[in-house]
Amino acid sequence: PETIASWEGRGPLIRSLREASVAFMKHRAERDGYYPPYAFFHDVLPLAYLADPSLFTMRECSISVDLHGDLTRGVTVFDMASSGAHVAVDVDSDRVLALAEGRIMERFGTL
Repeated sequence: PETIASWEGRGPLIRSLREASVAFMKHRAERDGYYPPYAFFHDVLPLAYLADPSLFTMRECSISVDLHGDLTRGVTVFDMASSGAHVAVDVDSDRVLALAEGRIMERFGTL
């Protein structure tokens, strides 16, 4: 919420992104029962990792999906004691959002 609020005084493009994010999250919160509503910016994360891997803390683990459980079928399971996959376990969200905003401003200027 603080990050989205900080976009209030920015240019029209960033304000539009803010308004769209807030509207979408409010809709999703009402639909899915989240309270308070919050914004997901996960779509940008793979691109942020490619641009600057230092934004992420990575760990080796194994990943599987439960295909047979009655209550857990479809659940993704991470085994941190094994290896086989490189998984992000933390992200510097302030730097990711600054990177995304910077790229938007580079492309679109102060729209």
